[in-house]
Amino acid sequence: MYLGSYFKILAGIAGIVALYFIFRHWKRIQKFVEEVVAELQKVNWTPRQDLINATLVVIASAICLGAFITLTDLVVSRGLNLILR
Repeated sequence: MYLGSYFKILAGIAGIVALYFIFRHWKRIQKFVEEVVAELQKVNWTPRQDLINATLVVIASAICLGAFITLTDLVVSRGLNLILR
């Protein structure tokens, strides 16, 4: 037998164990899913336009911060090069 056969056997065993777990705990899993759905219905979701605006603010802030860090690095490195020469 080669190594791939062992992996297939292990995958089959894992599948059987997973099915056993699901069947054994089906009622608990079903109750959990129902509770999750109930909680998600209570969530106050942000409107799409607010989400888009917040995303644009984050992108603009990231670009401004990147430009600031780049310019600061450029000025400091040029200044040090002038001092050290």
